[in-house]
Amino acid sequence: MSGRTELLDREALRVDAASRGAEGSTLAVSPPRRGDAHRRPGTRELACVQLTVEQTTAVLAPYGNIDISSVPDLVFVAGALPEEVTEVVWDLRHVRFMDSAGLHLLMNQRKDCRIAGRGLRVRGLRDQPMRLVELIADLRPWEPWLEFLEPAAPRCSSAR
Repeated sequence: MSGRTELLDREALRVDAASRGAEGSTLAVSPPRRGDAHRRPGTRELACVQLTVEQTTAVLAPYGNIDISSVPDLVFVAGALPEEVTEVVWDLRHVRFMDSAGLHLLMNQRKDCRIAGRGLRVRGLRDQPMRLVELIADLRPWEPWLEFLEPAAPRCSSAR
């Protein structure tokens, strides 16, 4: 991909279609640092969100934990997507830990994407986030949690 990569602040995040190349852009978004007075003790802020826009698909790839301290920045980035985006993909392969705030993020993103007429996919769930989604799917089977799990790859049987 011959896009561009930049570090952006909240004001610079909104990218219009005219400023992107025909092949899209990759934006590494580092949210502005909050002062220590605004941080909960023991929390770490999200290090980075990589946002890649290719034609009508946006891929958001957060790095770090998804918890109450990082969700506002993730919501902001997702809310700043160009209008022409018709599919949102959350690539969570760099997320090792997610708590209930991450579950709320996923469910709210599902709702927001439906309202905006966008598709939503989640990929790359690692062990702990995947177990959390599976647990909430077992506890609340009437909610669409299983939509966030990738279909299991077919297992190849070994020939003997």
